[in-house]
Amino acid sequence: MQITYQPVSSMQQHNEALAVYRGSLDYFRETAQPLPTKATVHDDQAQVVAGGASRPNHYDLLIVGGKPIGVVSVVPSVPAADTITLRLLLVIRQARDHGYGQAVIAHLRQRYGHQQWHWLQVQVINADPARLAFWQQEGFTIVSDQRVAMASGDWRQETILRLALDQD
Repeated sequence: MQITYQPVSSMQQHNEALAVYRGSLDYFRETAQPLPTKATVHDDQAQVVAGGASRPNHYDLLIVGGKPIGVVSVVPSVPAADTITLRLLLVIRQARDHGYGQAVIAHLRQRYGHQQWHWLQVQVINADPARLAFWQQEGFTIVSDQRVAMASGDWRQETILRLALDQD
C-alpha cells in the first residue's frame, strides 16, 4: 500500500478533493457541517480560520493506485510553535479499514518528527468511542474533552488529542 501525497493546485485536483469530500459525507454529517462544496475545499486548503485569517498549510490528495482516496491537511506551529495540527484526514468510505489512516500518521511522524515540532495534535468533533479508539491506538492521548455551545443552539463535543512526535 503505497500512498503518494499530491499537493492540490490544479482545477482537476480541486475537483478530485471535492469528490473525496463527497465520498466522506458521513464525516460532515457527524460533525454537523453543511454539504461540502468547492468553497469548502478552498477554505480547507487556504486554512481559513475564525476571523478570516489564513495560515500556512500542507494540503494534499492521498493517491493510491493512481486514484485519489483521501485528503490530508496539516498546519505547522498551531496552536503552539512546537505543535503540528492535523486539521483534516478524510478517506473515502470504500478505502477505509485498509490501514491508510495509520500510514498517514506514520508518514507525519517521519516527516515532522525530530524537527522543531514535538507534538502532533488533532481535534475530533462528536467522536464516537470507535473513532476515539483509533486515535488512542495510534498513541494519541486526550488533552481536553469539552461540550461546546454552537450559535445554532446545538451542542457539539470537541476532543483534542496529542501524540509526541519525538518518541521512538
